[in-house]
Amino acid sequence: MTKCVTCKKIQGKTFTTPKEPPLPSSRVSDEPPFSNTGIDFAGPLYTSDNGSKIYICLFTCASTRAVHLELVDSLSVPAFLQAFRRFAARRGLPARLISDNAKTFKSSAKEVKSIGGSPEVQRFLANKGIVWDFIVEKAPWHGGFWERMI
Repeated sequence: MTKCVTCKKIQGKTFTTPKEPPLPSSRVSDEPPFSNTGIDFAGPLYTSDNGSKIYICLFTCASTRAVHLELVDSLSVPAFLQAFRRFAARRGLPARLISDNAKTFKSSAKEVKSIGGSPEVQRFLANKGIVWDFIVEKAPWHGGFWERMI
């Protein structure tokens, strides 16, 4: 082998790309759409009538890439819960919610768990088994399947 840099570049072996890890089972499942749902906010967008801010709450199916959009007027917990109720009324309750670590989502998850004052609601949520998972903090690539939809 020669010590010439140009010869090494021309005759050298190419770098082999590493094998991609398999996708998580929730991303390739045969479950109904929106069973595993990613959530994110986009915006702000400004309205033309008075210049107020609105945001888009994006619900993305993990396996089919279907998208459901809801407009919210703020990033508050009540506004998100209203958007989630509209989403669940239209698409059905998801088995698993996945989101990043935004303050709105963390406080909403606590409030969703605390809703259920009546025994009927507690039984319903327990029977449905809704799970809310958060991605690893400071690792936005874990939420890539909903981030690229924005």
